[in-house]
Amino acid sequence: MNDRTVDRATNQHGINIADGLTGYTPRNNVERFLIESFPGNPGIRDMFITVDEEIDAELRSLGYEGTGEQFAERRKQYDDRCNAMIARAGGALPICGAKPKRGDAIRIVDLPGSDIVIRLFDGGLQDARQYLLDFIDRHTRAPVNAPEDYVIYRLAAEEADTYPLKSWETATGISRDHVPPGEERFSVIEALTYRVEYPTGFVEFVAPVRQAQNLVPVVEAVQN
Repeated sequence: MNDRTVDRATNQHGINIADGLTGYTPRNNVERFLIESFPGNPGIRDMFITVDEEIDAELRSLGYEGTGEQFAERRKQYDDRCNAMIARAGGALPICGAKPKRGDAIRIVDLPGSDIVIRLFDGGLQDARQYLLDFIDRHTRAPVNAPEDYVIYRLAAEEADTYPLKSWETATGISRDHVPPGEERFSVIEALTYRVEYPTGFVEFVAPVRQAQNLVPVVEAVQN
């Protein structure tokens, strides 16, 4: 067992899941990759941690019985499969929701008169034709959570179809007070128009359309 600080949550087997980690060592390379992909968000990070008791409980729920040594061997097989999977993938897995790292391409939507601006980035949503969106400090480009008086609307031809966006965290039932600083994120769809209202004004923008690699150019011609 890894040394962990168990605080509040329990999984479907009634096993405590840590809010914080004390000297935790990932059990396999998949777990290591996922934990490191969300360094600033312990709540999300801890979702990827699987302790021995969880694996044993899952095995028992599937009808497996055995000695302590046999359970330990099954856990080793689980970790070996995880390590082999990420090795085949070149050491990384496609994930959705990760914030940009240094050197990653981003797009900026300016909010004139505001100390924060909007950042658009792939975030693993390319195949869904979407972008992740968050707010960043205008000067440092450090991510910040959206102030309560900053609201993003998805615009539509019919007013009834125009609605404010919810962050991923709010949509999954996480209170704004429990979202770590800079970890809030939204998603927007390519080619759709959005409106950002904030204390000193508003702006509208269209989420850029990526050029698909398999498209051929459409050119003008004259019919013979």
